[in-house]
Amino acid sequence: MTRRNPAHPASPASRRAALCRSYVLAARRWGAWRTPVILITALRDEQTREDARKLGAVAILEKPFDVDALRAVLDRLPRRPAAS
Repeated sequence: MTRRNPAHPASPASRRAALCRSYVLAARRWGAWRTPVILITALRDEQTREDARKLGAVAILEKPFDVDALRAVLDRLPRRPAAS
């Protein structure tokens, strides 16, 4: 009997996690959440990237990701004043 690794990008658990990320991005897009979202994912399929772009992700980084690439994304984000 072959067992599927639940952490494998093609597993049902990974697809459910991708769906949860989609809900987070959708909430951001429709104004319920204004925080920029950077998607960091092990899924390398184009559908995940396309969904994230459509839903407003400001960046998509694939695991393992380069910390300098993350810093570059963060540096491009507009600064917001600190809450008082």
